[in-house]
Amino acid sequence: MRTLAVIVLAAIFSTPQSVVEKFCAAYVKQKEYGLLEGRDRRIIAPMLTKRLLRQLDDLTACQQDWVKQQPQNTTDKPPFVDCCLFTSMPDGMPTTYNIGLAQKLGEGRYRVAIGWEREEKRHETLQWTDALIVQEQPNGEYRIDDVVWHLDENPFNLSTGFKNCREGHWVE
Repeated sequence: MRTLAVIVLAAIFSTPQSVVEKFCAAYVKQKEYGLLEGRDRRIIAPMLTKRLLRQLDDLTACQQDWVKQQPQNTTDKPPFVDCCLFTSMPDGMPTTYNIGLAQKLGEGRYRVAIGWEREEKRHETLQWTDALIVQEQPNGEYRIDDVVWHLDENPFNLSTGFKNCREGHWVE
């Protein structure tokens, strides 16, 4: 039985696009904001590198530290609550997506563009493009290692996007 599970996982994560497709399908279903926690983490974590998971844990610790630093009865919201870490749209989850080609970056890394869409109330559709950085693992599988927000305009990476978060502490 364990051998079958390994074969299935290898097939799911056998190309950069296949892991991105699996990730996006799970991500649009979760319809949650904030950091990757609970059930969402159990579903998505197998698709992420250990490095990215450590960074998400660091962001969780920073969020908790930020809360401790706030004055009593504050109405401010902690960082990372109203946004989606895996897309650049700050005020809502995507409803559909389109996976682009994998661009080889070197050293087993690929950038896979994602065309996200979200249906709005007035029959409008918002569209934006981000990307996921995928890293080949020693066993030949691929895992998501970073997020590139705003691919078409002033792109920046999740791994460098939180200047106020340092080793689990929120700094002003």
